[in-house]
Amino acid sequence: MTETLQEAIDRVGSPVGLLRNSPARPHVFPVTAEFGNWRSEQHSWRTSGALLDQSHHMTDLFLRGRGAERLPSGLAVNSFANFPVDRAKQFIAETGDHDVEVERDGNSIVRPGDPRLFRYELQGPTAVVLPKARYALYQVNRVVQDGETIGQSFDCGYIANEQSFVSLASLDPGAAGTGAEVTVLWGEQPNSARLQVEPHRQIAVRATVAPAPFVKYARESYRVA
Repeated sequence: MTETLQEAIDRVGSPVGLLRNSPARPHVFPVTAEFGNWRSEQHSWRTSGALLDQSHHMTDLFLRGRGAERLPSGLAVNSFANFPVDRAKQFIAETGDHDVEVERDGNSIVRPGDPRLFRYELQGPTAVVLPKARYALYQVNRVVQDGETIGQSFDCGYIANEQSFVSLASLDPGAAGTGAEVTVLWGEQPNSARLQVEPHRQIAVRATVAPAPFVKYARESYRVA
């Protein structure tokens, strides 16, 4: 028997408990993997080159009409004042009334056939990106300082070219600036029942706050307007 979302929440006791122990299986894209391993791929960024096909995991949104430029800036709660062509930007939307034609091209899980646009990334000798060290498909870990929670860590991994283990995080700027020592509580305690979560134990990892992007070349060159 199929149950409604509300019935599922009532059965478990809360939305958080339902999501934390969801039996849903990980998404599998209908695309054949074409890679060796993270170590060899990272070294190729420095010594040769790597071509990454990013055409399948993201959704494209196309806007047409006289109000196409005003639509995202009018819906977004964040500013679009410094948003030139060919630069990626986070879009945080609210509701509105606009006369615009919208076309959505979903990712390869929901879209039949090829994407409208194929997206590739070429990494050369001076690029570095993060390999993922995960115990789940999505993970969020607490960042603490002197016993107080000051932010969240969203991802972590080892950068072979920089020989550093780093974590992407969002922190309270008033609590921890660049160079501050913090602790990342990596892992769940207890482990949730989601099928994507691998058995693990929670550990406290000492960390030092650094600017983002972590690599100096990326910080000073990639974001030049």
